[in-house]
Amino acid sequence: MNTEKRPTYINNPDYLRDLLILTTKQMRAKWGVGRNAVYSHQRMSGSEIRQRIKAVES
Repeated sequence: MNTEKRPTYINNPDYLRDLLILTTKQMRAKWGVGRNAVYSHQRMSGSEIRQRIKAVES
């Protein structure tokens, strides 16, 4: 069993900005995250992502 913790980018403002503009394939190539993680993050609306960016940066 792999117990290594995967990196969490959901609190990274650059990752969140990329969610708004890049495709799933581009996100996976740039950030090295799994397909399911990108899909679940992309289910957030644009306004939710922008609010999260503001919260993380403040």
